[in-house]
Amino acid sequence: MNEMNYENPLEKIISFGHIVEECDVLGQKIQLRVLNAGVRRDILGETAHLETMARVQDIKIRTLARSILSVNGVVLRYFPKTQDESVTGAKLTAQNIQMLMKAPQASIDAIYEKYVELVEKQEKIIEDVKKKSLRAGQEPSGKSDPRSASETS
Repeated sequence: MNEMNYENPLEKIISFGHIVEECDVLGQKIQLRVLNAGVRRDILGETAHLETMARVQDIKIRTLARSILSVNGVVLRYFPKTQDESVTGAKLTAQNIQMLMKAPQASIDAIYEKYVELVEKQEKIIEDVKKKSLRAGQEPSGKSDPRSASETS
């Protein structure tokens, strides 16, 4: 088997379940990515001060603002430089949040449902890797589990 060489061992864990997928939502081709743990944590921190119902809605909008990569082939993550400066990730996210705040609630919910489907797909990929590792008597890193040898002795 031809394994990639990773400079940092955590890179292999990070690569499991990385999903970017184009979905058809409301007649639009929307490319979504599943957010990583750090970004999800940031979103929870940004919304912690809100009441429950407002927080749920704000989490959806902030998640989509970071998850949507393109709509009908138009990339949202990278804008050309202006005369003064490039649009940074934070500015772009803020712009996306403002745009999504103008969308009908049903549209936000429909796009967010697709995002949740991708998260579930990612969880299934991770679960499949875990099952394969257990069947092979190995940790997900591909190394044998030393506990299994000592427990059977």
